[in-house]
Amino acid sequence: MTRHSAPSVLLREARRRRADLVHGYEWFPAVEAYLGPHLLLGVPIVTTVLYMTLTSFLPRCAPLVVGSESLREYAVEQGFVDVTVLGPPVDVRGDHPGVDGGSFRAEYGLEPDVPLLAVVSRLARSIKLEGILTACDVWRGSVEMAEPSSWSSWKTGR
Repeated sequence: MTRHSAPSVLLREARRRRADLVHGYEWFPAVEAYLGPHLLLGVPIVTTVLYMTLTSFLPRCAPLVVGSESLREYAVEQGFVDVTVLGPPVDVRGDHPGVDGGSFRAEYGLEPDVPLLAVVSRLARSIKLEGILTACDVWRGSVEMAEPSSWSSWKTGR
């Protein structure tokens, strides 16, 4: 099977579909959209970065959508011109600390008096999961922690 680079696939698809715009979601797809359809066909691109940091290699010629006002301010300081904030879709009324977690605790065998920290994330195996597990390792020595058994197989991929 022949492997093709992402910029070349994007270039081929942008040409075939006569794309008016290519959206790069997060760092690498943004760069791939820039290197393929944008540079070679002149197709406009837009980038969305919902990480809490930016990287220096993102194209500054494209409109940028970020997840917080502080990241927007940082992006402008770094030379990005067209920056918009689109906050993460978190329901602060429905997902508040007053929600009874009793059934969840019972299902996973968690004691009722141990603080419960919930992670609302897509838990990508790289970057997000690594950071979350590192934070858990740091906290493990200072607070009582229980981890649902269903995580162990997910973390190891088995």
